[in-house]
Amino acid sequence: MIKITATEELEKLPEEIQALLKTTMLEYETTELKEVTGGDVYLIESDEDLLQFTKIFEQCYENNVLTVERFDNVSALENYVEFYYAGNNAGGNTAFVPKSIFNQNQILKESYELTIEV
Repeated sequence: MIKITATEELEKLPEEIQALLKTTMLEYETTELKEVTGGDVYLIESDEDLLQFTKIFEQCYENNVLTVERFDNVSALENYVEFYYAGNNAGGNTAFVPKSIFNQNQILKESYELTIEV
């Protein structure tokens, strides 16, 4: 798993994700990633990395079960699915999951479906 905490680290991410985050920063007229997300950005790289969801999105769990409705945004890119939870007015963490991993995880797929139905 890759964890990004500052704008200078964006080059560690795939170009597709970099482009999205840079565009978002331009829309918000800032060069600081934290001003846009309010938290850290994670790139999930393996099934084992998904185990870190409990730490990244601890507010989205209830009794050790992911409560899918709690995500503020779940959106699809070409090769990744973005999960975002704003834990407070300052924002929160974002995780990008490759579609190859996402498609094999029923709970994440349900979260996506619930979010796009709203």
